[in-house]
Amino acid sequence: EALKNLSASEKVLQRVSYFVQNPEMIDQYPLEKNRQAYQLLIITPASLESGFDSLVDYYTSVGITSQVTTVESIYAGTSGTDNQDKIRNYIISEYQTNSIEYVLLGGDIEHVPARGFYCYVNSGSGYDDYDIPADLYYSALDGDFNFDGDAVYGEVGDSADLMPELAVGRFPVSDLQELENMVHKSIWYQKYPVQADMNKPLFLGELLLEDPLTLGQDYLNLLIDDHNDNGYTTSGIPSATNTIDSLYDYWIDPPGYTDEWTLGDLSTAVNSGSSFIHHVGHSSETYMMKMPDFIVNDNTFPNLDGSTHSYGLLYTHGCLCGAFDYDDCIAEISVTLSTFLAAAICNSRYGWFNEGSSEGPSQHLHREFVNAIYNPSLNLYNIGDAFVMSKIATAPWVDLPGEYEPGAQRWVHYDNNILGDPVLRIWVDGTQTSVADETVVQPNVYPNPSTGIFTLELELDADIRVLSVDGKCVYSASLVAGTHELDLNALQSGVYLLEVFSDFESSTTKLIIR
Repeated sequence: EALKNLSASEKVLQRVSYFVQNPEMIDQYPLEKNRQAYQLLIITPASLESGFDSLVDYYTSVGITSQVTTVESIYAGTSGTDNQDKIRNYIISEYQTNSIEYVLLGGDIEHVPARGFYCYVNSGSGYDDYDIPADLYYSALDGDFNFDGDAVYGEVGDSADLMPELAVGRFPVSDLQELENMVHKSIWYQKYPVQADMNKPLFLGELLLEDPLTLGQDYLNLLIDDHNDNGYTTSGIPSATNTIDSLYDYWIDPPGYTDEWTLGDLSTAVNSGSSFIHHVGHSSETYMMKMPDFIVNDNTFPNLDGSTHSYGLLYTHGCLCGAFDYDDCIAEISVTLSTFLAAAICNSRYGWFNEGSSEGPSQHLHREFVNAIYNPSLNLYNIGDAFVMSKIATAPWVDLPGEYEPGAQRWVHYDNNILGDPVLRIWVDGTQTSVADETVVQPNVYPNPSTGIFTLELELDADIRVLSVDGKCVYSASLVAGTHELDLNALQSGVYLLEVFSDFESSTTKLIIR
């Protein structure tokens, strides 16, 4: 049955070529290629179906085809032992028939249920959990994660599939307003990247343990440049072309105390914009990056509005902050706001680190995720593709003899999920896009200054926005290539910014109204 999941898609062949020693032999094997009817499957309840129209339209405009299927139709028309099994069986059918590459689960667990996995970690007196929310269930399609038939999913003896075929993400939304926020942020982040945020990652490292001393920055440093530490090799964020901002806790010895960054430091750093936030620190369902959930709202990080700075992306090792079965965990709040995060990779249960070391279960996945983006043999810029590669590359380390805390690598393999759009294109490097150094959509605008009527000449079809100096959009339009009259008589005299966007190209021009 598993042979039906073999694929010869370009993505699969790229993964195989990366791992094998003789990639030149791939062409010697017979390849069965199914037709690709579409790439993105969106599964959502009927009550939210219409909220995905603009996302489907956007992806269609950039050549990514989609299909929206309601959970109600899946439950009625697909066999399975329960609703989770029916959804998974439907995904398997679409993968085998239409060669889909991405699945977006469009709803919180009351809308699109999660499968809970079991795992035990031999740490201290032992930790176990019978209900780890794991969307790996919908992305790794071999077997059923329940080999012994006891309805306890993901046990070591269940031959759990650890290597996903598909990139799966979840919009943990409960209503149309939250969905509108997430759809808007996903589209806007991809369509209108902010050049100033390119090549500018933000590292947040905390004191993890005093004895033996374990610091988050020791983990984060292994995300920079190439490393072969701890028995495996990864490519990291190039220090030569990136300005890395950081907030670190420092252990001062003697006398023995921590010089810690504060919530105010976090506010300043995040509101300054970044290409990606990488966090190694403690969390809970209601606490993340030293921030309690009750202060997280649309105004907490107002500069992450898509215009002043890009909406944020987050990868965190923190425990439980991504527990989307909790109503509502802090990562859910952060991605469903109208500002702040467009997507987060986070843990639905504990994250794990190795005491006194720069290696650990969460760290291994994190390093492989960054490697998938920056390794020149991969350069996987869709968040879901990089996430899949991190799971595949880490799978051989699950249950490896000599593991520091046996079971912990399996645990994070299960509870590490994407809260966001798996297709989302990551903008971390200015050289990815013409925003940095390619042809820019530069309009000709005259007269400038003007009393309110401008002539605008465009060489390409483009979307335009006029912003006030405080970043508020006061005018917007979609225009075809050619000459247009821009009537801004309704605006007060002053200085404005004209932003012009065409696909992934953009420019900004100052307008003066007298």
